[in-house]
Amino acid sequence: MSCCANPNVSREVNRAKCAAVVSLILGIVGLVLGVPLGPLGILTVLAGLFDTIGGSMLVCCGPTQKGQGECIHCGAMVMFILSSILNGISFIVLIIVTSTMGAVAQSACANEALEGWVNKNDMPQLRNYDKEDCVKDKNKVMGALGTFAVFAILISVVCMGVKVWACVACCKARTAIQKEVQLLQQRAAAMPTATQMPVTVAMPVATVEGASVVVVPSRATA
Repeated sequence: MSCCANPNVSREVNRAKCAAVVSLILGIVGLVLGVPLGPLGILTVLAGLFDTIGGSMLVCCGPTQKGQGECIHCGAMVMFILSSILNGISFIVLIIVTSTMGAVAQSACANEALEGWVNKNDMPQLRNYDKEDCVKDKNKVMGALGTFAVFAILISVVCMGVKVWACVACCKARTAIQKEVQLLQQRAAAMPTATQMPVTVAMPVATVEGASVVVVPSRATA
């Protein structure tokens, strides 16, 4: 990407910007997908918000010269760390919700079969329902829920991987910027400074007997 190939900054800074671009895109996607989920999408929305902030910091306000941007890389890294934590929590929550929904589906259809047996006192019907219909209903629920859960879990894993990459890239960029700052300071200290030396200039001075030329030291010039 052309935005990640600035010749005026180090390679580490360009790599951090590339990671920020990917994180920014994933953050926007997370915001779009998380809002329709309601309460279940709160973690996704928050993670997407942190991704968007962190990515925008480097993409829009990143350094353009060597020795710049140490603090902004630190801030972006914090945003990516928070986002990765939320993605990890979201990953665990999705697994728990998927497992719970499967158990609820099985329990619900089993209760319905038991209620039918109590009303009709039909034990064979209860056994058949429990073995066939209950499993069928559970598979329907788990099929729809599982498709969504697998998709969401895969996105969470990809997002966590990108956040780890972005955090490592920001850390390396900060180290490179610190070295650049030290190098610039050393070069500035090694440059010769101008010293002021007095200069003697001949100036005319009036006397009682007549005008004569007297050598008078003037103010020092740089």
